[in-house]
Formats: sequence, C-alpha cells, structure tokens
Amino acid sequence: MKINRIIIGLSIVLTATYCGVKKSGLETPEYFPVPHYNFDNNPISKAKTRLGSNLFYDPLLSANNTISCASCHSPYAGFAHTDHDLSHGIYDSIGTRNAPPLFNLAWQDRFMWDGAIDNLDAQALAPISHATEMGSSINEVVAKLKEHKKYPGLFQEIYKDSLITGRAGIKSIGTISALANI
Repeated sequence: MKINRIIIGLSIVLTATYCGVKKSGLETPEYFPVPHYNFDNNPISKAKTRLGSNLFYDPLLSANNTISCASCHSPYAGFAHTDHDLSHGIYDSIGTRNAPPLFNLAWQDRFMWDGAIDNLDAQALAPISHATEMGSSINEVVAKLKEHKKYPGLFQEIYKDSLITGRAGIKSIGTISALANI
C-alpha cells in the first residue's frame, strides 16, 4: 500500500527530553509520561517529518484534489476545525464529525472523537477513505503519489527506494502526528 501526506507540517519541534534521555530521535521533558506511540517501530527522521508534512498539506490525498488534512486540521485553529460544527469535505459535503485538535498524539491510545481507532499510524486511512471527507482510497493516493514529481524522491530519501507504499506513507503521517505540538 502507498500513502499520502497528512498530519501537520508546521515547524515541529523535535526537542524535549524523554526522561532526560533521547529515545528513537524523540526527547521529551523529564516529567513527561512514557508515550503510548512506539517510536522504535517508526523512528523519527527529518526526512520522514518532511514527507509527513508534505502529505498533511497536500490536497492530492483527496479524490478531487481539493481537501488536505490541513483543510480540517487548520494550523490557525490549533490543528482543529473550529468554524463549523461538522467538517467540510470534498464537493463541499458535510461530514459526520468535526476534526479534533492534533496535539500530544504520541501520548494517546485512542483516536477520533469516539475512540474508534487505536493505531496512530493507521488513523489517516479513516478520513482519506471516508466518502464525505476526502473520498479517496489508499490505492488511488499511491497511484497519484507515484506520478507526482516530488514524492518518489522524498520516499527514496527515507526508505532508500522510490517505491511508494501505503505503509511507508502512513508511517510518515504517523510520525508527524505523533510529534504534533511536542
């Protein structure tokens, strides 16, 4: 499977102090609890956060190329959707939920307002495939990314292979999500 660019692309601060010790590229303040997110399974890198950021802001992930993750998780509103009760999706459709704010996701074990998803790396698949949100599929997104001039090089930099897979893309989005507002 191939993936897209999702969650958060502002300048994410990759500093802090994980109990005073750097672990998998993440440092958090000594007083922070241990994150739920397993950074050993998805190590942090500048290249991966750059890819995740590109995917987060790219409307290429939606079926009609008009909606990005940032469309609903606005950096100007704390990475939430604050101006409507329900988020707007492709073809100006109204969704069934409002985009929650994105922060400290590495310390959460459930995602979406109803807690329906328990894997941060897989969470991005829900809005991508939802008919009234982004209305796409992972296969469609992967096909678009393969044809895009920028993405094969970004995947090559991280995975030493220009093959774009859904798993690799999702992990890039998971990384950027886990680091949101740290």
